[in-house]
Amino acid sequence: MKRRMQEAVDDSTAALGDAGWPGREAAGTDRGGAPFLLITGLPAIQEAVRAAAAAAGVRLRVAEDVQSAVPDWDRSSAVIVGGDVLEFPVRRRPVDALLGLQDDPGLWDRAAMWGVERVGVLPAAMGWLAEFLGGMGTVRDGGLVAGLWGAAGGSGTSTLAVWLAAQAAEAGLRTVLVNTAPQDAGFRYALSATDLAGSGWVELNASSGAISPERLANSLPQTAGFSVLMWPAGGVEPGPVIHDPRVLDAARKAYDLVVLDLSDSTLHQLAWWCDTLTVCAPLTLNAAVRASNELGHVPVSSPGLVARARRGQGPEAAELAKRLGLGYHGLIPPLRGVQAAADEGRLPGLARIRPVRTVVGAVLAQAGGGGR
Repeated sequence: MKRRMQEAVDDSTAALGDAGWPGREAAGTDRGGAPFLLITGLPAIQEAVRAAAAAAGVRLRVAEDVQSAVPDWDRSSAVIVGGDVLEFPVRRRPVDALLGLQDDPGLWDRAAMWGVERVGVLPAAMGWLAEFLGGMGTVRDGGLVAGLWGAAGGSGTSTLAVWLAAQAAEAGLRTVLVNTAPQDAGFRYALSATDLAGSGWVELNASSGAISPERLANSLPQTAGFSVLMWPAGGVEPGPVIHDPRVLDAARKAYDLVVLDLSDSTLHQLAWWCDTLTVCAPLTLNAAVRASNELGHVPVSSPGLVARARRGQGPEAAELAKRLGLGYHGLIPPLRGVQAAADEGRLPGLARIRPVRTVVGAVLAQAGGGGR
């Protein structure tokens, strides 16, 4: 798969002539050999997870409480906590799974409060637990996940995500664009002038059983050569927003490139899926401070910056990237016709404009050069 990514990047580089494409070292963290971390003082959960880990053939470290778990927290393959854990340390990676017993009525409320999307009630969840440990404990074959996040409102993150998906599809990569925030679901109208019929988050989250890559790819709407996974245009009812890991697992296996359009509310929940992360930001102090603060909590190595600024501000943008410790992908200046194209469902077509192609090509090169 990475070879296909690199071939697509090379082809696009040739098409751009001497514009140049920044390379990068491998992104993401290969955590396949690290032990899993279980934090709980409940013997029943400890015994269940030990049995599941043995069945899955993975290593397990058990900590009785959060304090003793801190040294191993960030270097574990996954962090699993028991229902007796009531608080987490600050500035640590998110929890991957929460396990409880049948007599724990507050388990789901805590999962929603902490943003934990994998919740298991033992002993009924033993089969799922063994499958989860086995899947997380190995390096999975599949596509790469490129996340994009905006450090300020109006950074154009969703627009850049659309252009990245369009250019990747044009380069011959099987691509899916994933909208992660229900409040941003209206961007579907910028993708196509016609209705995009197919399954979305609501339908897939409600489905039962395994979601095969083929089933996912066949159920999603398509436009401009790429698939789209969206929330409904009317939004969703108030409550916890769930991004079923079955769906994201299937997306990695079904597509060469998964483009995650991340919002403030989903950055920390979903960054662990990302092989690369691109920050979109204007050249303002507030955006710089916010990017610096937020990126200290995400696990993606070597994030990149796309600046939204006027032509001629490239040196300032490059200096900002350097100060933030980010790779610099380039600058997208204000462009005529973007709003009109979005209103008329023609936004993917603007990915062919040269300033866009150059910057989006650099982001695609980052994805092609990285991987787990």
